[in-house]
Amino acid sequence: MTLSDPRSQLEALGREIEQVQERLKLKGIFSADHQLKQSELRARHLALTRKLNAGIAQDEAAGHHVSALEASVRHWLNSLSLDLD
Repeated sequence: MTLSDPRSQLEALGREIEQVQERLKLKGIFSADHQLKQSELRARHLALTRKLNAGIAQDEAAGHHVSALEASVRHWLNSLSLDLD
């Protein structure tokens, strides 16, 4: 069969379409897995904020006054962290 044959041309086109679909599928999988959704970001932010506020409350209970500036700095440092432990 040669490429001038309509059947060969259709088969070649079909193979090309399958290759493109496979590349798009892989691209979609990789990009979807590595991009956080808004709801996931919000959940992470809430978890980090709760952890920070618990630490401040613990320090306050131990007699260490946490000023507004110190709390603000802790929030800023916490925003740089991705640790959810």
